[in-house]
Amino acid sequence: MVVRGNGRPPQSIFFVRAGSGPASAPPVFVLGGGPGGSAIDQSFAVFSAFVAAGRSAVAFDYRGTGRSTPSLDCPETGGLVQARPAAFADAVRRCRARLDDLGIDLADYNNLENAADFNALRGLLGYSRVDIYADSEGTRAAFAVMARYPRSLRRVVLAAPAPPGEHIISDAAANFETSLAAMVKACDSAPGCATRYPNLSRRWMSFVTRGPRTPGDAVADSPRGTEAASVIQAQLASAESLPFVPATMDAIIRGDFDAGTVGPTSLTPAISGVYLTTRCSEDLTSSVDNSALPLIGDWTPVTIHRTICGAWGIRPTSSFDRISLAGNHTRTLMLTGEYDPIHPPAYAEQAHRLLVDSTLTLFRSLSHDLDASPCAMSLARDFLASGSTALQCNRKQGVAFMDLVGDRL
Repeated sequence: MVVRGNGRPPQSIFFVRAGSGPASAPPVFVLGGGPGGSAIDQSFAVFSAFVAAGRSAVAFDYRGTGRSTPSLDCPETGGLVQARPAAFADAVRRCRARLDDLGIDLADYNNLENAADFNALRGLLGYSRVDIYADSEGTRAAFAVMARYPRSLRRVVLAAPAPPGEHIISDAAANFETSLAAMVKACDSAPGCATRYPNLSRRWMSFVTRGPRTPGDAVADSPRGTEAASVIQAQLASAESLPFVPATMDAIIRGDFDAGTVGPTSLTPAISGVYLTTRCSEDLTSSVDNSALPLIGDWTPVTIHRTICGAWGIRPTSSFDRISLAGNHTRTLMLTGEYDPIHPPAYAEQAHRLLVDSTLTLFRSLSHDLDASPCAMSLARDFLASGSTALQCNRKQGVAFMDLVGDRL
């Protein structure tokens, strides 16, 4: 699908469509997360599950990402990490200059434009009304669709939603602190976890407030300060590594941490111009409280993002925040995980208050990647098929904590 933007190159939006669902059921548009990577690739398992369940499904790579063209990938950042701000900012400037030379207008790349592309694709395929399943960053595009094209929708599922008015980068420290506090409390309440890792909260708070490593430091080989906090934040966001969080905290405190033993420790999205533009314009505010927090110390992604956004040349705007959902009657199911440190339950609760006809379901043992849960995905499929919000599983079951060798506590 080709659309025109303000820049010189036309936008070519790559999409996939599969399945032949019943005439009584509209297709499901799957809006994957990000921002910056291929939404089709990131949501392929969900897309395939809907097709396997007998539904027609459509997914597309948002403009500038994946197989859509022109690509806003920034290969200049290859081999660099955001923790080295000067080198990373220089690479970002070079990428911006290259895209400028191509005539690319970064104002064409945001969730409002993604919503417009959704509507154009829906019309191109001849659908009058559709269902939406959106997760993580894809919920931002879904909210824009709900506000601008409500008559095009029948039902919507929002997994780990982030509504207008919430700023993911500026809120990151407070969201992480809340998530980690809930996790530590859950460990303290679980006999096996509390016995194996006693006084975890007090020991961790003491650990994160220590100074820099010294040559004689007994835990010199373990991550310290913000580095340690980053490991825990990434683990909290993953269903696979969530049960290991208390064990990892304990291992870091003792200086016996091996990142290779605890599964995934990073959910950092691919660095691309779309990631930079979205984060800088929609997810960062001009003022943030940078006070140290008890469980995560002075960990925050705000400072590095301000440096990078300055190099990218994009400032925070209020365009996405001005989306109005007040009085929206789209039938909506929101799914949220108790320990999500990125899009916390408070985000879903805010969206729930805005939408007239919405149901909010909190999963006690889950975090950000709700699509990894058969229980959550079964509920999403049932809701889009029939409007049912009846659970076929126990959403209140707590985390089954593990030690670092995989034995249940």
